[in-house]
Amino acid sequence: AQRAAYKEFEETALLELEESWLEGSLPGVNLMRCRQLMEHPQTFGAPLDKIKFTGKEERLLVHLADAKETGKPLLIFAALVPSQLRLVEICKKMGFRVGLINGTVSLKGRDQVDRDFQAGLLDIVVASPATASVGFNWGHLDTIIFMSIDYMDSSFIQGYRRAMRGVRETPLLIYVMEYENSVDQKIFAIVEKKSALASAVDDSQI
Repeated sequence: AQRAAYKEFEETALLELEESWLEGSLPGVNLMRCRQLMEHPQTFGAPLDKIKFTGKEERLLVHLADAKETGKPLLIFAALVPSQLRLVEICKKMGFRVGLINGTVSLKGRDQVDRDFQAGLLDIVVASPATASVGFNWGHLDTIIFMSIDYMDSSFIQGYRRAMRGVRETPLLIYVMEYENSVDQKIFAIVEKKSALASAVDDSQI
């Protein structure tokens, strides 16, 4: 159902919701709208509200079930704010104690989430790559999930390094959600190219 809605939206003029976008004054609108449709189609209303869970969310439910069984904490990255808020609600409905770190949360609020997460008072932190990819030390994590990524290779690299402060005693599992035949590939290609260029200059950037 989500794929059908994605294709229909992609192939119609609804991707250009304002005439100014047709003029090219706001480049990348098609890509932006497709991302929104992939990550949080429910915000667009009927008929998309018939989609209970996106494909990525269905896969996330498997990881959440595992976390419920093992009691291990999770860090979930998502690039879009509506997706972050929806993920928080999904996790809460499954009984997890969840913290949010994004641009809407104050520095004081982020510090509190950090302290609670390290103290075991939170099971899951949902965060944007831009706000939580630096400055936090969460070596107690065994699993990090990227529901979506932004366009910065540094965000991705620094994001998973939140759980690599010091010497790890167990492997770190990193899951990156991706839709086949979608704009996800364009985003990953951009990030991969940036990473390759950065590595050519500084081989520590991997």
